[in-house]
Amino acid sequence: MDKPKGSLKEQMSAIDPLLKDLRHKKEERAKEFSEVQVQIISICGEISGNVQLSKSATSTRFDERDLTWKRLAELKAKHEELRKDK
Repeated sequence: MDKPKGSLKEQMSAIDPLLKDLRHKKEERAKEFSEVQVQIISICGEISGNVQLSKSATSTRFDERDLTWKRLAELKAKHEELRKDK
């Protein structure tokens, strides 16, 4: 097993920019998920005639454990399908 090089402080300094970048990417992806889900709920509310559902779409929570590109593509496909049905 390789022994880490440098002090713990140096090691932390080396990975800190990477962690910040990953956190930023996660926040951006979560924002994109949220925007798509809000649009889906809003369209569903419009289709069903449920004005309250459309208005409550802005306070929607979602599962942040699955922020994969695959899941985002699924949501975008659902959004596009609903938009066409509208």
